[in-house]
Amino acid sequence: MIAETAKKVLEISDRKLVLYSPSAYRKEMILERFSDKIKEAMREQFQTDVELTVLDEDELPKYTGEKRKRSFVEFNSQYTFDSFVVG
Repeated sequence: MIAETAKKVLEISDRKLVLYSPSAYRKEMILERFSDKIKEAMREQFQTDVELTVLDEDELPKYTGEKRKRSFVEFNSQYTFDSFVVG
């Protein structure tokens, strides 16, 4: 049921889990019904408590915009290991 409600994982780290759900209704359902179960499963698997955040369709653009701003390295696609020449 959780997998059907949450669309995808946006971020997972040792202290944070961010899920995306396409509607506010589904978001509330996850937070009300499943947040304790999700946190417990993460605690069992990774021996740490995580902060659970669920984003809906309206919150997603702000989150992805913030994540993009925090990236300080922009990679140029022409610079790859395949094009690297040892000389």
